[in-house]
Amino acid sequence: MTTAKLALPELDVSQAGKEITHNQALAILDQVVSALVVDKDLSTPPGSPANGAMYIVKATGLAAWAGHNNHLAFWLDAVAAWTFVVPWDGCRVWVADEKLWYHFNGSAWIAAQVGYQTGAGGSVTQATSRTTGVTLNKSCGAITLFSTTTAAAQLDTFTLTNSLIAAGDVVAVSVKTATGVYLVSVTAVAAGSCKISVFTPAAVGSAEAPVLNFAIVKAVAA
Repeated sequence: MTTAKLALPELDVSQAGKEITHNQALAILDQVVSALVVDKDLSTPPGSPANGAMYIVKATGLAAWAGHNNHLAFWLDAVAAWTFVVPWDGCRVWVADEKLWYHFNGSAWIAAQVGYQTGAGGSVTQATSRTTGVTLNKSCGAITLFSTTTAAAQLDTFTLTNSLIAAGDVVAVSVKTATGVYLVSVTAVAAGSCKISVFTPAAVGSAEAPVLNFAIVKAVAA
């Protein structure tokens, strides 16, 4: 029998040589707790691995790594063999040669980044006018503004209602697509909402619907 998450070997009541099973479980724990990976781009095991050195098996594992695609593989001198750990959704490791954190998303290893993964975003379209409020309860997304012409030096402000916004957060907004020139700013960030202002320096004579991208950045004052 093994444990559900890390597949650590469990002791049997009448088992002989319990220390072997126990030591094997400790070896796995020693590797996956604050996991340090030497390299994630190898398909074939290195020729002379250091004791305890761990690797992510590339999606084309060969030789002793065959059949262990995307698994964590570490070498132990004590048994002169590779031990494999099947990563779980959310498993996180530090890849030393790249100086980057990676996490496993259930099917592949993804480099950690500032931002959100697929599924975190959404979209909404403004109705009626450029001052009409919109509601989108997502961490990031796209806001399509009302399609209209604008005068020179026109300033329009609307409210973004979003239950994920906290009073101390930073809401970043940028212009994704537009023909005219628009300057955007965010004010009045509060729990559940913020105000977005769109300034048009020069007149836009043809009606268009600019798209704004936004993202909520969690922040604290101290």
